[in-house]
Amino acid sequence: MEATEIIYCRGHPLVSASHPTTFEVTREETLSENGHCIIGVGANKGASGLLKKFKEILCHDDALLATTLSCEGVRV
Repeated sequence: MEATEIIYCRGHPLVSASHPTTFEVTREETLSENGHCIIGVGANKGASGLLKKFKEILCHDDALLATTLSCEGVRV
């Protein structure tokens, strides 16, 4: 099975993206200096806003989540 979700968020002056193992986007508009894993704020949806089908697929141990990040023409 396959499903696609697209989440839009924006940057923030306090984004450090310095956590060694985790990244996160949040619907929150603000960010504290302690949010080292946060890479984007003001997301258009959170986990509860993901499609039911998408979440059902993620419940399988063998599910593979491929994530593409893009910002101002840079894609990783």
